[in-house]
Amino acid sequence: MVNVDIDTSAAVLALGLAKELPDYPKLTGVPAPKPLHDFDIDTARPRPYRPFRWEYHQNMSLSELEPNWWIELESTYRTRIAQRKKLYAEHGKVIVDELTGSREASRECMEMRYPNQFRYNDWTGVFTNEILHTQVDIATVHPLMFLLDNVPEDFFIVQEDPLTGLYRLTAAVGCSAVGWNISQKIGKPLMKFTEKMALSMDRYDPFFSKVACNKPIQRGSWGLEVGELHFVQANSPEWHNRNPLFTPIADFRREPYIPRLLLKVLREGKKSIMEYKGSWHTEHKAIPALEEWAREQEEKGWVPSDWKERTLDEHPFYPGWKDHYPIHD
Repeated sequence: MVNVDIDTSAAVLALGLAKELPDYPKLTGVPAPKPLHDFDIDTARPRPYRPFRWEYHQNMSLSELEPNWWIELESTYRTRIAQRKKLYAEHGKVIVDELTGSREASRECMEMRYPNQFRYNDWTGVFTNEILHTQVDIATVHPLMFLLDNVPEDFFIVQEDPLTGLYRLTAAVGCSAVGWNISQKIGKPLMKFTEKMALSMDRYDPFFSKVACNKPIQRGSWGLEVGELHFVQANSPEWHNRNPLFTPIADFRREPYIPRLLLKVLREGKKSIMEYKGSWHTEHKAIPALEEWAREQEEKGWVPSDWKERTLDEHPFYPGWKDHYPIHD
């Protein structure tokens, strides 16, 4: 017998680190979100995002992304995940699709902020979802399916086409699109929606090449819809995700200034923009309710009667919103 003294520490260390996720904060320069150790998914409420502006122009309305709030979970988590999985089961690649070369970019989103709800084992590579009581080996699961099964938000990857230099959609998980679907956009150059929007984004394609990795951005949009989650058929990667936040319009009743501000937009917003948003099918219900709530708020002294509608200083929220929505830092 030959006794060979082998130092296995390096091999064991390498095996263990093989399952470890990359240090994305170090790679990107974007701070990691602050962990929420006392987070309760059953009572959590989303921040009251109200991106109403006046005067209202159709532009990208870009602002700096807050890493702590990139992925925001709340009490409808279980319902949303179930709805999204059902949509995928019914519509397949119209909901989730990818092009060759986008897989590695997809893996960059397999991290979260909630240590008590989600755990990742660096040794085994197993991700545990304590809310849904599921486990998955991230080495074997498709990154987009991982997102569909665990994150109640839409994700889109755009990459530069080496032949044309234009940015195109190369991978996506999209369950809340209205008026379009993934199959209509996958592999195609991004559209320039309007001349004004194209100018605000520096002709859109150059915009993506100029966005610094360590300075992520966000934008907000809104629409009035009937119901909740629904689906309407009709090289240097850039990650985009969309958080569809569904808010009962009745919540606006207790939110100072919001009814009057939204009324102004619905009544006097540019016709082409309102048609694009498709608000016509809800205005017959929304406008009378908003009128009533605006009067109530004036009578209660919440809003001065001579207030001139404008974008609020607290945009995209409203005065006193933290009293209604206790939040974590």
